[in-house]
Amino acid sequence: MHKYPIKKILLILTCGILIVLIVARNLTQITSDDGVINTNIVTLRNSIPGYVTFSPLIRPGVPIKKGSVVYTVNNSRYGNIESVAQYHSLKSQLNSLVADRKGLELERIDYKKEYRRFAALVSAKSASEVELERIKTKLDRVESLLKIKTQHEQNTSKDLSDITAQLELFKKEKGKSSFEGVIWSVITRSSEYKKIASPLFEVIDKNSIWVDAYFSEKYANDLRTGLPVTIEVISSGKKLKGKIVFIRAGVGRINFNSPTQKPPASFKERKIVARVSIDTPGMFSAAEFYGIGFSVRVNVEK
Repeated sequence: MHKYPIKKILLILTCGILIVLIVARNLTQITSDDGVINTNIVTLRNSIPGYVTFSPLIRPGVPIKKGSVVYTVNNSRYGNIESVAQYHSLKSQLNSLVADRKGLELERIDYKKEYRRFAALVSAKSASEVELERIKTKLDRVESLLKIKTQHEQNTSKDLSDITAQLELFKKEKGKSSFEGVIWSVITRSSEYKKIASPLFEVIDKNSIWVDAYFSEKYANDLRTGLPVTIEVISSGKKLKGKIVFIRAGVGRINFNSPTQKPPASFKERKIVARVSIDTPGMFSAAEFYGIGFSVRVNVEK
């Protein structure tokens, strides 16, 4: 007789508890309307023109280490017109300076011999000191010119070494990654000739990944930089820790960034975005592009 009323009472109590839990949660926790794991794509470009080659293993999803060679460029027509002309000019100057120096060194040897001979004659009173002074003046002049030529030769030799090293840089380039990451896309094909600064690859920096979480503007006063958050990946249920880095209003109205993942078209008005750091490493592999594009929910404790 009392079975149905008891069931109704239990149902009412359960609904009441659920309502209380939901209200309590809303009072103590803020949940984003949407969120996405995001990054900025880095484009690798060649710094010299030439034929670009890279391993067939280089493809999207392949991890790359910091300092590893991603591609090489070979340029048979190396150097620009000014650099090549400067190289040949310096080489000609250096050859001329070397010849002048060697000529002055021979002159110095001859004048030294002549000076010693006249010095002996002056000592034997067989020659005048005036003639000895004349030879000494010539010897001093040659030594002064030799010093100037030697210094000029050294400077020119250094300039030639510098321009030679510069031309070597135009011959071949080894394109290295400046960070650890993953290949996002391959734009060019191996063995193609590319002009300088052509886009070759798009890569993701493993250490430059974050979450963009979208909240209603009504929560603006409850969101603060430095607040710890929980990031839940919707597809897998994985949970990550993070912190709010900055908060920006005007989503969809103010163009302030060029991330990989754009905000939803429906978020045109009255939304704010919180940039959230990801403090739980290793949740995604390089083959998953470190989670870029995965939808998430961000929970913030009030």
